[in-house]
Amino acid sequence: MSFESYKGENLKLSSEMQVELARRFYGLPETASGEELDDVVLRWIEANDYSNSSKFRKLIEEHPELIELYKTDPENALRQIEEQIYEKETA
Repeated sequence: MSFESYKGENLKLSSEMQVELARRFYGLPETASGEELDDVVLRWIEANDYSNSSKFRKLIEEHPELIELYKTDPENALRQIEEQIYEKETA
């Protein structure tokens, strides 16, 4: 796999991960789609002056292994990301 292909796959997975984080954060069922899902994702990204997406982006930059983990164990990867992103909000 070329570097460009690898980078593209990781960007796609990163976007997918943010969609799943938003879905989980707002308790949206897995069957939700379309405008309902788009609204929730946008709300999650914009929450707290974009802190969710900013924290996510920084975490993925510092720990790219989370993308690799997501490929094999999405639940565990998302759980670890949630712990890092939301830890300061609940502390």
